Amino acid sequence: MTPLLLATTDITIPAPAAMTMVIIVIGGLVWLIQSQNTLKAYIRDAAGIQETSSTEIANQPVRVRKDADYVDSEDFDAHVKEHKRDLENVFSKIGGSERGTNSRLIEIDRKVAALDERTQTTNSSLTLLGQKVDTLIFELRKANK
Repeated sequence: MTPLLLATTDITIPAPAAMTMVIIVIGGLVWLIQSQNTLKAYIRDAAGIQETSSTEIANQPVRVRKDADYVDSEDFDAHVKEHKRDLENVFSKIGGSERGTNSRLIEIDRKVAALDERTQTTNSSLTLLGQKVDTLIFELRKANK
């Protein structure tokens, strides 16, 4: 009996031995790269070399020494108190100006409200005056006919 051929393709399936060989080669490359990195790290550790970051300028410890211009804690505390007083003065001036500004704004708001009220009264008076003028014009036209 002959097998039934449904379709033909140009795809060739590699032999299992070839696939195994490709997998072994890829695994060997990964192992080689990992071993190289491990070897580099081992050599650095053995030589005492530290890996530096790209932002580090030099691999030197910061030297700490006592200087002639050293400020003792009493002078520092006095300096802090003086600046604290200065800050309190600045904040109190800011608070005073805020209160002054707020009171001015309240006063302006009252004046604007009074002007709005006067404007409404004037508009009402003008409307009544306009109605009276219209009535007079109507009466005059009526009388002239």
